[in-house]
Amino acid sequence: MALRRRTASLGRLIAFALRPVIDSATTGALFTGLALVAIAWWRSRGGLLQWLRHGTAATGEEKGASASKVLEWLFIGGDRAAANGFEIRQNGITHILNCSERLPFYMSHTRNKRIHLKDSRDEELSTRLSAAFDFLDEVQRHQGRCLVHCRQGASRSVSIVLAYLVLKKRFELREAWRLVQSKRPVARPNGGYCRQLIRFEQDATGRSTMTPVEFRNKLM
Repeated sequence: MALRRRTASLGRLIAFALRPVIDSATTGALFTGLALVAIAWWRSRGGLLQWLRHGTAATGEEKGASASKVLEWLFIGGDRAAANGFEIRQNGITHILNCSERLPFYMSHTRNKRIHLKDSRDEELSTRLSAAFDFLDEVQRHQGRCLVHCRQGASRSVSIVLAYLVLKKRFELREAWRLVQSKRPVARPNGGYCRQLIRFEQDATGRSTMTPVEFRNKLM
């Protein structure tokens, strides 16, 4: 319904602008039809859907709008990246791990998995790690590519990827954070997640390579 309302509004806006040169009785219908054709083309490339939802077109140049490739098969992104069908296909994404409670799955051709996470300092990561890790292991077994996303691609999805790198791929947390930060500068896990990540490394290796305050600074 919202899509139709915005489409009609777009048609009326174009009609108003061109009213001096085109008969006003037919302009609205004509340009609403043209708008629908444009929508079909642009929406297939993932751009117009974002404009209709957020009021601006997703250009891919906005900060954090596009998915960030952390490893050859592993990407981090936000809601916009998950909804961008053109980018999903361009990156060869076969699996999507949705790290949110309510964000929808936009793609029907990918293998999709949700882990219910709130972006809250009090949210417990450890109870979700097993399901997330199993899914990421499946991606590798099938030689696929996975987008791990939340709303902004800054906290929840980043924390899951960091935990995976530390606990499954044996990265030091500092090394994993430096990698993720270099690939996705908007990465910023909340304070509760940072403390848990430090604890995970401590429990797994007997030492910690990061402090909470270092998550707020760019590592060199």
